[in-house]
Amino acid sequence: MNEMNETEYTLDVTWEQVDYIIISELKKQVDGLNQDLERRIAGHGGVIFDHDVDKDVTLIRDRIRSFEQVLDYYGEKS
Repeated sequence: MNEMNETEYTLDVTWEQVDYIIISELKKQVDGLNQDLERRIAGHGGVIFDHDVDKDVTLIRDRIRSFEQVLDYYGEKS
């Protein structure tokens, strides 16, 4: 039986560092969703949220707008 050894770490970070991490990850998600959107519109992308292309494109755009609203809260542009 294989057991996974877990290592626990504790990091001390400032709120600014947490904000930076959150903002960076949100921007990566927006970039990825924009790439998915371009591929889906072009007919090359796979299913992201729905098998119906039009619904999928709408849902991807909705998610992008949602991430952009959160980025706006942090005073950032995507």
